[in-house]
Amino acid sequence: SGSKIVFMSASVNGTSVYLYDIATGGAPVEVGSQDNAIRHGPAIGGNTVAWQDFTFVTPSNAPEIVVNQLGTTTRTRLTDDLLLDREIRVSPDGNVVVWTKCNTSGTACDVWKAVKSAGGWTTSAITGAAGEESRPDTDGGIVVYASTRFEGAVTEQDIYWQPVTGGVEQRLSLSGDQRNPNVSNGLITFQSKAVGSDTWDLWAYDTAIDIAY
Repeated sequence: SGSKIVFMSASVNGTSVYLYDIATGGAPVEVGSQDNAIRHGPAIGGNTVAWQDFTFVTPSNAPEIVVNQLGTTTRTRLTDDLLLDREIRVSPDGNVVVWTKCNTSGTACDVWKAVKSAGGWTTSAITGAAGEESRPDTDGGIVVYASTRFEGAVTEQDIYWQPVTGGVEQRLSLSGDQRNPNVSNGLITFQSKAVGSDTWDLWAYDTAIDIAY
């Protein structure tokens, strides 16, 4: 995020999240320091850092999502269940966190979001049983994700999105399968494979003017 990079560092004492700022240099700094931490999959946006935390519950394949505001020691737990929370992304302003929530075998995945306000974080699901979701991302205005669903008589993986504030889910209707979306300022990039092809191409879709490139 800007000049700030977060990463996971493993040692004999566990796995921690560290921050490195290329603008200031120096040594990396541990985020939300904790003894015997087990943290994976960190993401950053603005001053918000989020990660998977494996220290709350047993079994260890049911991590929770935790956020920390840089410059503070406050850690906020966004999830509290025995499910697999993963694939975390944070909006550039740090006010929206998205992830997938699956059963512990990694299937039946839905997209969830947490939105920050003056009163704290509010979490909610944004997809349901209609499909198998993966790889959400957000630019703070919309949440984009891939979903595998029945379309007619066949199963397709397509790109979907909806406003962070709520609204009608939109689907990008292209031939074949689409996956691995990312979004910035309403521009969605993704991989697409045409029907009968063995190769994936890179595409971009502008949600503001409804044009795919």
